[in-house]
Amino acid sequence: MTNLITIKNLSIAIRKQVILNDINLDLKKGECLTVVGASGSGKSSLALAILGLMQPNQGTITFHVDPKTPKAKTVQIVWQDIHSSLNPTMSVEDLILEPLHIIGTYSKEKQKEKILSVLRLVNLPLSVLRLKPHKLSGGQKQRVAIAKALVCEPDLLICDEPISALDTLNQSLILELFQTIKQQCESTLLFITHDMSAAYYIANTIAVMDKGSLVEYAPREKIFTDPKHQKTQELLDAIPLFSLEDTECNHSYTSHEKVLI
Repeated sequence: MTNLITIKNLSIAIRKQVILNDINLDLKKGECLTVVGASGSGKSSLALAILGLMQPNQGTITFHVDPKTPKAKTVQIVWQDIHSSLNPTMSVEDLILEPLHIIGTYSKEKQKEKILSVLRLVNLPLSVLRLKPHKLSGGQKQRVAIAKALVCEPDLLICDEPISALDTLNQSLILELFQTIKQQCESTLLFITHDMSAAYYIANTIAVMDKGSLVEYAPREKIFTDPKHQKTQELLDAIPLFSLEDTECNHSYTSHEKVLI
């Protein structure tokens, strides 16, 4: 796979406090890279840097896309706080159409086609289009946020702790939705979470962060079967113990490779 994003020697400090320290990684087209770490490890700061909302003190972030591609078409994000990320004065229809209006090259007919397609993808009925966010459940709000992010088919979809504010049932349903997105959409996913069980379920590659540094970066199976860094092992040890057979790899996980999905 070819690279969508190349990050080299990325460092960010604010008032001498190190936020990101010499980050190097490649995000490949079509993969799901999951960034895992405890609160304050730098996961969300990395997302903000990729979005251009935090400026690096050193290093580069390079998008391997046509330079004429609109920013809204290059990258979209599903924010952690679903309740404040949706404008309460706008209808669901206007919220989902907003990225298309920003790009400005879609006819009314094409906008209708895209909104119908993305509603089917996220499993929302047409009846939600006229509603405002306060009329939606938490799970519905998250599906609207995902639909809004996907309607313009971005090259990169960043998901910043997209299940942390949901109840257990909706966490499972939204993870299933992201699996569907991986299979049906061409967007690359950057999935940020503190939950290694979610990382196991969704990731192709896992990057483990601690105190602003990237401490381990490997394919999912390697992280779960042969962790190299103490922080990775601590995150694995925090997962409730269940015996799971990984049908994709035809591999039965041993006791230290515990996972909950």
